[in-house]
Amino acid sequence: MTHKAFFVACFFALFLGSLIFTSCDKSDSYAVLSERAHQKFLEIKALSEQNSCADMDKLSIKKVPYSCGHYFAIHENQISTFEKLTKEYLALQAEADNAKDRPIIYYYSPCVPYPPLEIICENGKAKLLYPYEIQDIEKLSTAIEKSWESLKHFYDAVPCTNASDWRTQAILTGCCYEALAVHKTIRTDEFIEKTYLHTNLVGMKRMLEKTECSTVYCNNSFKEVKCVDGRPTVERQE
Repeated sequence: MTHKAFFVACFFALFLGSLIFTSCDKSDSYAVLSERAHQKFLEIKALSEQNSCADMDKLSIKKVPYSCGHYFAIHENQISTFEKLTKEYLALQAEADNAKDRPIIYYYSPCVPYPPLEIICENGKAKLLYPYEIQDIEKLSTAIEKSWESLKHFYDAVPCTNASDWRTQAILTGCCYEALAVHKTIRTDEFIEKTYLHTNLVGMKRMLEKTECSTVYCNNSFKEVKCVDGRPTVERQE
């Protein structure tokens, strides 16, 4: 082999090697992995969109950790498929987040999940109803009352034997806040998510009523949780 032929052969070998490397590299890129995760998320969305109003009593609200949290109406017969797709989606998203070429995020603003109120029937399809879609003050008032009762009795089955197991959670109830005790390890995320829903309901009602809170004095300072007769109790600071 002449020197010229040798160099040509080396050039093509390096060229082919770079193509292979580039191809592999692209398959592991942030853009590709993110798109694969997004497509898997769309599969979950499509699964929920199959549900009609025929079996409303067999539907439940399920959450997927997508951005600030995304919710779906899922039929009891779809639970296993939903869980499988969610697991696959989270794995793909984790790969994307760990990609070497992931863009640097210089600023991150945490967002608050926006949970739905309930599942309703609309145009023959099951649909999630969110607080911002409710334009009826009376319906909002009823939902707020029901939500508050649910929060107050959320931990009825959990005795308070050690106050350090609990913490104070302030919850918007109008212009001002009330406070309830939330357990630090038992169903904590579920309780906090319910407080988000309650806050969104109250906020929507205030907006529709054009409530002016700037002149309202609120004592929003609360003491630490105490155990009183086996129940977690929170009092205002005086």
